Amino acid sequence: MTAIPTRTDQAPASPLVPGILLTDAEAASYLRRTPGGLRVMRRRGQGPRFVRDDRRIWYRSEDILTYIEENLTTPGA
Repeated sequence: MTAIPTRTDQAPASPLVPGILLTDAEAASYLRRTPGGLRVMRRRGQGPRFVRDDRRIWYRSEDILTYIEENLTTPGA
């Protein structure tokens, strides 16, 4: 019997490199969310900073890394 793939099994193939723009789907992959989940976060004023280019949404890789760092927690703190 084969294992059922989970969201955590779908890790990005390469590390996040500073200086690039990510699509909604790429950013969602790094954050282990869905593009729809990121959309909800944007509407609520939450989540990583983003760039709006006409109708497209882009995420700077630096902003994804910053968002991750700013949301680190220490167990028991």
